[in-house]
Amino acid sequence: MNNGISLIEILISLAILSLSFFSFSGMLGFFIEKNQAMGESLHIFQRLQLARIEAISRNTVVAVCPTLNNQQCSQDWSQGYMIFIPEEGKHQTTTTAKTVLHVEKNQQTVHVHSGKRSVIKFSSDGRCLTRGSIFVKHQKNRYRIVLSDSGRIRIEQSLR
Repeated sequence: MNNGISLIEILISLAILSLSFFSFSGMLGFFIEKNQAMGESLHIFQRLQLARIEAISRNTVVAVCPTLNNQQCSQDWSQGYMIFIPEEGKHQTTTTAKTVLHVEKNQQTVHVHSGKRSVIKFSSDGRCLTRGSIFVKHQKNRYRIVLSDSGRIRIEQSLR
């Protein structure tokens, strides 16, 4: 009577284990990519909420825009963005910060853009003065951060 494991049984077990590992690693890559896009979307969502709260608590207009030098707005959200109080009397057109409240640098390989509108502004009552959307894309995963006039911000999966 032999109570050991044969070489054939070991090889079959290793084959099944390796097939399971390779199929799981493909799924794991998909979840990591999806997580990166969703994580960046949530991060931007939180920063927009912070800007809205700052506008209400400071009783002034607070803006969010992409930046390269932490003082002026640019068009590229993928590099980073800042939350700031715009220069006095130029609430509708300014892209220069009077007071920078927060700067965020992006480290991920996630593409972020907002179309033609690069500055998002919140009024002292929490309304969004520049409604629009911010798009976050990583590989095949796409999310859209939607800003409504009332100041409500939401994230949805985007097909675009």
